[in-house]
Amino acid sequence: MCIYVNDALITSEFHPDSFYTYQADPGDLQVYTRTRFGSSPFLLLDQATVGQIHMHAPIIHVEPNQIYYMECGTEAFGPARFKKLVPKEVGEEKIKNYEWINPS
Repeated sequence: MCIYVNDALITSEFHPDSFYTYQADPGDLQVYTRTRFGSSPFLLLDQATVGQIHMHAPIIHVEPNQIYYMECGTEAFGPARFKKLVPKEVGEEKIKNYEWINPS
């Protein structure tokens, strides 16, 4: 699965039971995921949706020195698969046994 931030691909290695960290500047942030298909029709569809408003990806108003946790999944149909923001305690508990994709 691919993760996009403000229409920029940040990873294509996201998978179940993993988490990814992203350092964001303060301001508006749109985060969503897309399934990574290998065939041309799906790839063209995927590329065609970049730059469009993603109705399932709400804008997150990033504040300085804050940590936000969100769950992403493939349950929703369509290009945007943002799931939801979760409280810090919930996020910290859920990622305890997950693989950290970008630990550096």
